[in-house]
Amino acid sequence: MDLLRQAVGDRGLSYLATSYGAYLGATYANLFPGRVRAMVLDSAADPVAWSTGRTPQDGALPPFLRTGNDLGSARALDTFLDRCGAAAPANCAFSAGSPEATRAKFTELMNRLDRGPITVGTGPQPVTHDRATAVSAVARLLYAAQPLPQFGTTGWAGLGRQLQSLWTAPDTPAAPLPTGAAPGQTQVLGVLCADTANPPAGADYPALADLARSRSGDLGPYWVWQTQRCAGWPAEAARDRYDGPWDRRTAAPVLVVANTGDPVWPYEGSRALADTLARGRLLTVDGEGHTVLGNPSGCAGGYEERYLVDGELPPRGRVCEPDQRPFQ
Repeated sequence: MDLLRQAVGDRGLSYLATSYGAYLGATYANLFPGRVRAMVLDSAADPVAWSTGRTPQDGALPPFLRTGNDLGSARALDTFLDRCGAAAPANCAFSAGSPEATRAKFTELMNRLDRGPITVGTGPQPVTHDRATAVSAVARLLYAAQPLPQFGTTGWAGLGRQLQSLWTAPDTPAAPLPTGAAPGQTQVLGVLCADTANPPAGADYPALADLARSRSGDLGPYWVWQTQRCAGWPAEAARDRYDGPWDRRTAAPVLVVANTGDPVWPYEGSRALADTLARGRLLTVDGEGHTVLGNPSGCAGGYEERYLVDGELPPRGRVCEPDQRPFQ
């Protein structure tokens, strides 16, 4: 990043990034504090919790549990089911008429998937789901609460249609799913296993998955198994990764923005980052979905623009609204 800054001839770095890119921005800000011109970090991890953990006990937990990703997903799923249940079926296909009935419907769907895979569709390209793949799909589809057709996202309404297609699929045994690593997984693991402390090779990951389920429900284990293969990762990067400090005084203040209902990096992580940075300012969006950029708020976008162009920060404690809420 600093070589890119030099290559374009900038005296200071102007940077906007989301999600893991926000963690990279926080790392840059503390490695090169004098070179920060303007930096917007959208939906960030708590940098201490992610890199090493905040307590000695944190070392026994996978990184996504330390940063509470499972808790953020659980809250977002609860919000989705409540709002879906309160919406008409025309707006949320999975609605069972009330939040309570829709929650019960989701539980029954998970129970059906426990009994065996379900195939949706016929013809040359049917899609088969077991519980694990269905939960993974739900976790990913919670990212975009607002529909953004220009980017191919259907919002939470699309998640409702996906769940309803599973619900209405014939309750007949389906062929077992093939196993194998997903494309790109090696590159992802290279980042996850190198940038953060992970439990030792002998860690009991099934027990950790049970812990995550007990505190976060159906989506909890998803976040444990993301980094299980780091226990046997062949490279040791602890000497080179950046573990802090995270509070070096930067040449310019850093703007952190976040949705209160983020299903990936929970809002508490962005608040922790803003509090930890020597010159952090938090801008809150009272909305759902992962990243403000992916779930737009004209209010937040205006503040980001004024900051990036003129260095003007939003007032302390400012809370913005999203442009659109799910199912409206």
